[in-house]
Amino acid sequence: MAGCTASEAATAAGRRDRTVAVDGTLLAVVQSTAGLVAAGRPASEVIAQVTVQLNAILLLRSCQFDPGSVRHCGLRLQPDGVLRWGRARWDVEEHGFPDTPLDLPARHRGEVRGRFVLKPVPAATPGVQARRAAVALADLVGAALADVSARANGH
Repeated sequence: MAGCTASEAATAAGRRDRTVAVDGTLLAVVQSTAGLVAAGRPASEVIAQVTVQLNAILLLRSCQFDPGSVRHCGLRLQPDGVLRWGRARWDVEEHGFPDTPLDLPARHRGEVRGRFVLKPVPAATPGVQARRAAVALADLVGAALADVSARANGH
């Protein structure tokens, strides 16, 4: 590490350790919900767990699932963790979350099964990995709802 002081190396190592710890925690969160879906637990149980998880990992004031029509009016959290309003990108890292509700669709096989309405703490800045984990959690709800629909149709 030419040109790098011991202090800089220690700081970089600490940052790397924190990143690994956060990534491990997010993976555990997603795995716990995937386990519910794989076990065929009721969609209501999956939704309840994901609601709690989203509140925690995205630093939200509140979170509510809307299984009805998907009204896309405003900011939407995309699968890559980017927040968009139409084609415009909201820079979460620079500005934090806005003081407005966000949409997080619950998808399965390309079909939207509902959405989470997220009410963020203004200026909160959850990392991109947390935002991507949130999308994965919402999609697990989509899968749970698809399973309920398939069972109702005799599949």
